[in-house]
Amino acid sequence: MKPRLTILFFFVSSVVCLAQTITSEGDKYFYAYAYDDAIQAYQEQMQQGKTVTNHQRLNLADSYFKTGAYTKAAKIYMDINKNDSILSDHRFNNMLQSLAKTAEKEQIKSLLKSRAGQLAGELMQNAEFNYQLLGSSDQGSSSFIIFSLNVNSAQADLSPTFYKDDLLFSSSRKTKSKEIYGPSGEAYLDIYRADILGAGSLSQPSLFKGIPDSPYHKSTPYYS
Repeated sequence: MKPRLTILFFFVSSVVCLAQTITSEGDKYFYAYAYDDAIQAYQEQMQQGKTVTNHQRLNLADSYFKTGAYTKAAKIYMDINKNDSILSDHRFNNMLQSLAKTAEKEQIKSLLKSRAGQLAGELMQNAEFNYQLLGSSDQGSSSFIIFSLNVNSAQADLSPTFYKDDLLFSSSRKTKSKEIYGPSGEAYLDIYRADILGAGSLSQPSLFKGIPDSPYHKSTPYYS
């Protein structure tokens, strides 16, 4: 009897948490990745004089960020960061990226230092290293070449990882088992394999058969 009660309690708790998260049309659109619709819905909510919580304002900021409206995103992130403590590290990073498109570098450095006590030391070291690279006048020391692979498609090809003698990667290329994923306008992701040739090139990409088929997203696993 006890396990049954535990499962029921967990299910009810999950429903309650979801109901607390999605409380408006803007929330529904945001969590469906329909960012343009979410922006319009949140704007209408504010114009109608309805309460917009800081969590919803952050959803609005994320929507602006996802659609490239960096000035509007930065303004909301900055305002909430100044008056509240709910900005996660991920959203703090979104704020810095928005400001990198719209503000002075010194302002970004100042904000990063203000969060230094809450961020991992490795992140601060990485930021400093990148600032040194960006400020370096030596542009001829790169030891790598970027080129397009002949197996690339017009769709999204991402997340390569080595698997035995092959290379696995995720792709939104259309296959018979994959429908279109609304937010991206491309097919649900599937996993492909390709032969590795010399000089970093690939050949003969094909569907990877090592994982059972699914009509929804499959993305490249990490293999060690």
